[in-house]
Amino acid sequence: MRQISPLFSLLFLSLWPVVGHGPEPVRGEAYAQEASSNPLGQPTEHYYGAWGAGVRVHWELERDSVKEGEVLLATLVVERVRNPQQVQRPDLRKLEVFARQFEWIEPQPPPEVDLTSGQVRFPYRLRPRHRGVTEVPPLLFHYFNPSAPEGRQYPLTTAPAVTLRVLPAPSSEGPSALPLQAEEFWFQLVDGDRYVPPSVGKKPFAGLWLASLVLGPLAAWSWYRLWRWWFPDAQRLARLQRSRLARNVVRQLERIRKSSQPWQALHTAVVYYIQKRWNLPPGWATPAELMAVLRDQNIPGSLLSRLEHLLQEWERRRFAPQPTPSQIEPEIQAAIELLLRLEEL
Repeated sequence: MRQISPLFSLLFLSLWPVVGHGPEPVRGEAYAQEASSNPLGQPTEHYYGAWGAGVRVHWELERDSVKEGEVLLATLVVERVRNPQQVQRPDLRKLEVFARQFEWIEPQPPPEVDLTSGQVRFPYRLRPRHRGVTEVPPLLFHYFNPSAPEGRQYPLTTAPAVTLRVLPAPSSEGPSALPLQAEEFWFQLVDGDRYVPPSVGKKPFAGLWLASLVLGPLAAWSWYRLWRWWFPDAQRLARLQRSRLARNVVRQLERIRKSSQPWQALHTAVVYYIQKRWNLPPGWATPAELMAVLRDQNIPGSLLSRLEHLLQEWERRRFAPQPTPSQIEPEIQAAIELLLRLEEL
């Protein structure tokens, strides 16, 4: 027994790693090897070598409508995979639901792999076969999940269908001819060379002629008056400008009651009116200079004398003491009366 026990001890020590701990777990890229070498439960369809947990797939279209005969770029996006470089591109030509609705257009773009996010994108160049295509069909996608319990290691996920509109192709022909629209009389056949006068048919309503005779000249006259109002002639335009000038000066004269220098304000307002009314340069401000110019403007002599007297009087009182309201009020009324008489010229 003492000779046999060492042999049992050596045998136990040699088997201890296997019995005590079992095989080490498979990690990293060995998952893919395990999935391919252990096909137990592996689907025979819709499995493209992807492995991971919670893998998701979906379609992305470059646009939601395409004209008949044009090529559409549809991208299948596979996310959350641990082996994006080993995932195989689904061959849509072998899937009846796709082959029945789309043509496979070569060349196909290469896949786009993102190792950081575990994503792979498969772009497809497809052409709808007819206008009855209303969507990019759903795509079934199995993947290997090594952390799932046995028998459930190949779950199924689906890329949902995406709506697509196929528009009619642009026609190379011109617009279709429209039927001729005319009175039924013009479609009647005439025997021989008999001439059919064009006056035969419906005659215009008599009231229409009367309305055109009355409303025509009235519309023309109304348009002429409106045009004259928009574009007044030179004489009327000058009269409007003078009236506006007189109103502004009268308002200025009425505010002189509150002025600290009423005599100078009276003189300035009346001189301003004369300069603007007869287009005199601003430097002509003395009564003598103004009178020399106004004598050539067909102004009555009595009105010129009154104007000269008022200007000289206001010029003389410019440096006088502040007048009382009873003293300044008659002068304001005299200036307003003078402007009104000048406006009548």
